[in-house]
Amino acid sequence: MTPYDLRSQLEEDLSWRYEEIIFFQNIGSSLDAEEWDRYRRSLVLIVYAHFEGFCKVALSAYLNAVNQEMVSCFRATPAIVAASFHEIFKALKNPESKNDFFRNTAPDDRKLHSFSRDLEFIERAREIMRSVMQIPDAAVDMESNLKPVVLKKNLYRLGLDVKILDGHETAIGKLLWLRNNIAHGASKNGISLIDYEEVQTSAFKVMNSVLHIVYDSFVEKAYIRNVA
Repeated sequence: MTPYDLRSQLEEDLSWRYEEIIFFQNIGSSLDAEEWDRYRRSLVLIVYAHFEGFCKVALSAYLNAVNQEMVSCFRATPAIVAASFHEIFKALKNPESKNDFFRNTAPDDRKLHSFSRDLEFIERAREIMRSVMQIPDAAVDMESNLKPVVLKKNLYRLGLDVKILDGHETAIGKLLWLRNNIAHGASKNGISLIDYEEVQTSAFKVMNSVLHIVYDSFVEKAYIRNVA
């Protein structure tokens, strides 16, 4: 995938989301004041859905683009290597994984079997580091709700700048809070224009920042260690 292909994919995805939100906003603005307040409840749900949807699309696109570069683990940045080693680390932490030699003579010796897994990793470390890095899809995980900290965790796992949320964490947290209250029936009140504009503006800005950090990081090959 070329940087142009990646940017085109992200801009196309973001564009239709913007257009849909603006389309529904324009419909709502023609309503009377009370109806407009109630209508904004639906807009909050739409904004959140597109916010989560775009972030997942953008981060997954970056993951796939980096994987297609076929970079060896030795050349990749530590964060990217750690993400690609997800299954290996999972196996290392699995207490049910046992050394064949001691499986019968010391089946319950957790320390021994843990050491055995560590030893196997060390023995294969050079081979593993020479292999082509492949980040699993599971590295992008929106969890049950895309809270600011969840988005930060996803950015962190991919070696991307978590500071893009600076100045927007409160508003994004408010967007999620409003969305949950509406979706779960905890609130039946309308949404004020001030509250809506606050969360919509921050959602748009963060989505745009995610697009740029993904594109810039791919162009600059931020996933490669010590690029000259």
